[in-house]
Amino acid sequence: MEDFEKENGTESIENTETVENVADTEKTAEPEVLNESGTEDNVQETETVNAETDTEEPAERTDDVKSEETVAESTEDVKSEEAAAESTVEKEAEKVEAAAPQKKKKSKVWLGVIAAAVLVVLVFFAGYGVCEFVKSGAISKGNQNSSVTDPDFSGVELNERPEDKTNTPAGEKMDVPEVIEKVAPTVVLVKKYVRDNRGSYVLSSTGSGVIITENGYIITNAHVIADGRKVIVAMNDGEEYEASIVGYDSKMDIGVLKVDQTGMPYAEIGNSDQVRVGEFVISIGNPGVASYDGDVSLLGSASFGIVSAVDRKITIDNKTLYCIQTDAAINSGSSGGPLVNMYGQVIGLNSAKVAVEGYDGLNFAIAISKVKNIIDDIIINGKVVSRAVLGITATIIDDDTAEIYGLEPGAMIIEISKNSDMVYRGVQVQDIITKVNGKEVDSFDSISEILSEFKPGDTVDISVFRYVKNGDNIKFDTTVTLISEADAD
Repeated sequence: MEDFEKENGTESIENTETVENVADTEKTAEPEVLNESGTEDNVQETETVNAETDTEEPAERTDDVKSEETVAESTEDVKSEEAAAESTVEKEAEKVEAAAPQKKKKSKVWLGVIAAAVLVVLVFFAGYGVCEFVKSGAISKGNQNSSVTDPDFSGVELNERPEDKTNTPAGEKMDVPEVIEKVAPTVVLVKKYVRDNRGSYVLSSTGSGVIITENGYIITNAHVIADGRKVIVAMNDGEEYEASIVGYDSKMDIGVLKVDQTGMPYAEIGNSDQVRVGEFVISIGNPGVASYDGDVSLLGSASFGIVSAVDRKITIDNKTLYCIQTDAAINSGSSGGPLVNMYGQVIGLNSAKVAVEGYDGLNFAIAISKVKNIIDDIIINGKVVSRAVLGITATIIDDDTAEIYGLEPGAMIIEISKNSDMVYRGVQVQDIITKVNGKEVDSFDSISEILSEFKPGDTVDISVFRYVKNGDNIKFDTTVTLISEADAD
């Protein structure tokens, strides 16, 4: 299987290396331990210093002439090692040739062997999440403590975008200071702590969040809180509370926290589907190292701009986010903070920016309407249950790989969940799904986009290709019932 594995994530606006999460202000090599007062000392930045390598003078030869026997023996050793290495490579090639049909010239197959060796490394280090993308059951993590979930939660209310000069629940369309005055009290600094090898809590990173209910539910980015052992949130007046992680979904970069308080200020949530290119927006967050030493001067920092584009799909770490593009500044530490319209409605969560020299003003906020169901799921269940999946783990076979090995492009199945309906439809591991509901499968993004229109229990039609060694390949269509991501493990 290694020879077929290939990372093939969705295309981003730039390449994925140019798009960075701006969430967290990361800790440095010497983390500061939380002190007794509940605050932490300033995190000191350190520079990596490259160690200099001293060049030693070669030792003086004691003999003027090396014996011919020694030289010959050394030469034979080298030849032996080369022969062994060549033999090993040839054996690996034979394994590949036995695993897949050889319909191309040998030189091209060797190219495939080399590419496969490199791509396996990519799968382990960069593509593990990609293989899990279709199934993705391990991506959503939650807190099973019922005290922080709310089974009776009615769901996030998306308020319609009012027409100009009409009333919102908070009044008429506002100017910039009025918007900030309305929203800033609902924005919090999020401080994530982990444990060091002594068991002490140390500050790991900071980000932002926004309160969405009066009883203390807070939404933020998953990458702000993921794997945190303790979370402290600070209000814009400096008041701090310990928060529980209700759950988070790394696939859509959404996380939910819960503070055990009532009567908290909370934001009005807008409908991001109604956002228009060119309208004014304000980004609010907590850039830099605000509040590390009790200083709250950077809390609730605001920036102003316009909507540059809507329905942007950006790819970060092999995850595709559905975003609003804006030139309102989003700085490090602002991830999870709100992007709001001129009615003071939250229409997005700040998430990423393009950080490349020569590019400026390319910032992205996750469209709130695209993740409403994710937020509802986490608050009610502590995890995502409404996302429909096929229940498989797969890797993408692109056109070039398919041509080399006599396959068809699509999603090659690596694993099938025991709860997947495919178990009963004659689909097997190593089968390739070439189409879903008549649409070609050329990336994980294409599968997710198709399945986003369905819910668990719905059915989709799939086209399947099966390679048969020394025989006729098989193609067939079947209908499968989608399952919940929570049941795909």
